[in-house]
Amino acid sequence: MEPKGDIMHLEFEIPSRGIIGLRNTLLTSTQGEAIISHRFKEFQAHKGDIPQRINGSLISME
Repeated sequence: MEPKGDIMHLEFEIPSRGIIGLRNTLLTSTQGEAIISHRFKEFQAHKGDIPQRINGSLISME
């Protein structure tokens, strides 16, 4: 974590599958102020499950 004025710069190493759903959560938490950038670093062995959301997506059709 690195403060730059009124901006906070955070860097994480997370698996690609962990990015799914992160954008929406982060934007909601920061009231739309977050900027997300990611890049692939390397392949690694599976390190366990990622906790899932309790609620799912609602899809409707007429």
